[in-house]
Amino acid sequence: PADTPLLFNDILGILQDAANCLWSDEWRIGASPIVEYNNFNGVVKTQIACENGGTVTTKAGTFDNCFKLSLDIGGMSDGWSYRGGKKVYYFAEGVGIVRTENEYCGGAKTAVYELTSYTGTGKGWLPFEDGMTRRYDALDLTDGFVGAVEYEYVADEDGDIVVFANKIGVREV
Repeated sequence: PADTPLLFNDILGILQDAANCLWSDEWRIGASPIVEYNNFNGVVKTQIACENGGTVTTKAGTFDNCFKLSLDIGGMSDGWSYRGGKKVYYFAEGVGIVRTENEYCGGAKTAVYELTSYTGTGKGWLPFEDGMTRRYDALDLTDGFVGAVEYEYVADEDGDIVVFANKIGVREV
């Protein structure tokens, strides 16, 4: 259905559910770890492939030497099945996630979210720094659907980074 891509605006949440983390130092080009853990829905098993992601161009800019994380996620069922299957994340060093690709309809379709604006940079492939913002928008939606998410990174009183998400998935008529 035309509204299915709206489900993929939970960019950080889907990655967390797939890998049981947002970033692992085990993820290096050529690595292919398997992550297996129990969640509320049963056993999640994800095959990960780490590759050179090349250059990725989005509305937020062109990012060279990206890191590509391919996920094949099993174990998501019932209302969570959209979080399973094949996903691809592209990371730019100092910026973080710049593009996601989410297969659905048995792999016949792909929902793409790209970084459209951001403020602040940090260290590593997935930085978490006070004051950073990231906005991702769905590409090529049909029938008036609009999907996006904005993340705001804020240091709490202990200096820990808290991420606030503002997600939208609507149909404009």
